[in-house]
Amino acid sequence: MEPLAGPGRNARPPIPVGPAGCVPRPTVNQRPLVVPELLRVAGGYPAQHQYIRRYWTAALGAPAVGDLLRLIQAAKLGRPIRRPLHIRDLAAFGLVGGAGSRLWVRSTVPELPDVLHRRLPPRLRQELSCGG
Repeated sequence: MEPLAGPGRNARPPIPVGPAGCVPRPTVNQRPLVVPELLRVAGGYPAQHQYIRRYWTAALGAPAVGDLLRLIQAAKLGRPIRRPLHIRDLAAFGLVGGAGSRLWVRSTVPELPDVLHRRLPPRLRQELSCGG
C-alpha cells in the first residue's frame, strides 16, 4: 500500500449545490443597503440604557435588539448598513418604519408594550411590575 502523498492528497470533491428549485437561507444572499434616519421622539430610553438590554432583549430576542441598536448607531453616524433580518419584528412594535432603501428608526426606545410583558420570564415580569 502506497502512502498518501503528493499534490492530490488534500484535494476535495466539489461541493454539491442543492437540487434545482432549492431556496437558500436568507443569510446566503447579500442583503441590500438601507439608509436609516433618526426619528427624534420625546421620552423613552437611550440606546445604551440597561432597560433595553434587559427587558427588550428578553421579549424580542438578542438578534432583533442587536439589529435595533445597529440601526440607531448607523442613523446617528449617517451611514448605510445591510438591511437587518428582524425589520418586521421591530416594525411591529413601532421601533422602525419606512419603505425600500429608506428606513427610519426611533432615537429612543419606549417601555415594553403590555403585549410583550407576557413574553418575559416570570422573574422579569415581577421586576417590571415593582418598578424595575
